[in-house]
Amino acid sequence: MSSPGLTDSRFTRSLVCKSDAAISPGTSSHSLMDFPVPNPSSAASTSASALRLQEQLLTSYMNLDASYSQSKHFLTQAELKQVFTEAADHPVTSLEKLRKYDPKGFIGFCFGRATAVTLLVRRMSLKSSSIAKLFIIGDLKSGNDPELRFHVTTLVKCEGEKWYAIDPMMTPPLAKGGPLPIEEWIRIVKTRWDRDDKAVLYVTEEWIIVPDITADDEGTTGKHIIELGFNPSTQDGFRKIKTGNYTLHWVERPAELEYFLGILSPGHPSRFELLGIVIPSLAKIGIDPNVSYNNYFVDLLNSFTRPQPIEAK
Repeated sequence: MSSPGLTDSRFTRSLVCKSDAAISPGTSSHSLMDFPVPNPSSAASTSASALRLQEQLLTSYMNLDASYSQSKHFLTQAELKQVFTEAADHPVTSLEKLRKYDPKGFIGFCFGRATAVTLLVRRMSLKSSSIAKLFIIGDLKSGNDPELRFHVTTLVKCEGEKWYAIDPMMTPPLAKGGPLPIEEWIRIVKTRWDRDDKAVLYVTEEWIIVPDITADDEGTTGKHIIELGFNPSTQDGFRKIKTGNYTLHWVERPAELEYFLGILSPGHPSRFELLGIVIPSLAKIGIDPNVSYNNYFVDLLNSFTRPQPIEAK
């Protein structure tokens, strides 16, 4: 990435070749509009119907991404602002709609907003290699009590070989609203949630959705990226890069597959499920480990596959 101070030459070319069969787009042309709306209480289940819907959603996502051109190497400042506004006002990803999909305030859906931004910039024909994800993982809190274990934003290449974070959460009073230079996004997030300066920053490819949160986040093995004791400097697949005064860890493909969940072919152990997720460690604190996304991604993908409304003149 050639933003001032961010030094990793591979950011100026394709992040990783997409010929890997594990993430090849599917071939089905199934329309999301034909999908039944699942019962949220069973959305994270392993029933045959839920599994079929998971496969259909995944295939639809891959086909949607594959249908977009890869012709643009960067977006203009005006286009970045347009994407931010679209994501911030989107009927699914708007913060005003969060309670609908996250009534208990348990999920947050930063990864859903980042997914929407990724699809929006791909719809603008931005190359996949000009998109990335930036994660901050740690004991994130604005007070004394834990609030978050991770937060994520989408990084987009802009004119002048500069990279910006498009995070719809960055609105007043947290920020002015709009795309932010990477260093500014990091400064705001760390000031708000990482006052002890212990959280770790990771850069991944755009198809990554979340760190592997199926592992015990309170575990002490040091083997899982969601654990506070995880040290990327002692693991294979992580390389330090700099942006301004901040150190980030560039995640290589093998480490992405080991420590994160993403848009991967059906059956892949590291794929992200678009209906919900099972987090076994929740049972230890009396919470149902079957976490439903309450049709968040069904509605999000439908918003991209439905015909655009025709405005009256």
